[in-house]
Amino acid sequence: MSRYPKLILASQSPRRQELLRNITPDFTVQVSRVEENLAPGTSPGEAVEQLALRKAQAVLRLQPDPEDCIVIGSDTVVAIDGRILGKPRSREECLGMLEALSGRAAELPHIALEEPTSILGRSTIEAMRAGALYGNAGMIDSVIQRMEEAAKPASAVVMTGSQAELIRKYCKRSIVYDENLILDGLYVLYQKNSGPHERRKKK
Repeated sequence: MSRYPKLILASQSPRRQELLRNITPDFTVQVSRVEENLAPGTSPGEAVEQLALRKAQAVLRLQPDPEDCIVIGSDTVVAIDGRILGKPRSREECLGMLEALSGRAAELPHIALEEPTSILGRSTIEAMRAGALYGNAGMIDSVIQRMEEAAKPASAVVMTGSQAELIRKYCKRSIVYDENLILDGLYVLYQKNSGPHERRKKK
C-alpha cells in the first residue's frame, strides 16, 4: 500500500475534472457503467446522492486494492418544482423541457462561506463549501506559480478582500493579508494626482 491513497474520479465530465484539478492534479478518471434508474417519487436531492454513490461504488469494486483508493462519485439532475427531468427521448420532448425551463433559474442552497469540517464533504452543503474554499485556494496557488514561471519569484504575495483572510488559510503558498490594500492604494493615487492640482490652486 502506498503512503497516500489513489484518488479516482468516477466521472468523465470535463467540468468535474476541472474542479478537482483545482484542488489536486494527482487523480485518475474511471467511468462507471451503472444503471441510472430511480424509484418513483425520488426527490432531486436523493437522486443525486443515490446516483453518485452508485457510481463511486461501481468504480471501487473494479479496483484491485479497494482499501488503497478514494473514489469520488458525482451526479447532476435537472428538476422543476421537485420533479426530475430525465433525458429527452424525442425532439418534441426535448422542446417541451426547454420550454418548461425557459425563464427558470437553477435552484441551489445558499452556502455561507465558512470553514469546512473536511475536504471530503458528507453532504451537498459541506461538499460545496469545501469545494468553494479549496477550489479558490488551489486556483490562487496555480496563478501565483504560473506568474512566477513567466516572470520571476515574488518577494511577497498580498491578498485583500472580504473573504481573502479565510481563503488564505487553505493556500499552500505563504500569503500576506492586508484588509486595507485597496484603500491604501487609492489614497496613494489620490495624493499623486491631487498634488499638482492643489499647487495650481494656490497660485
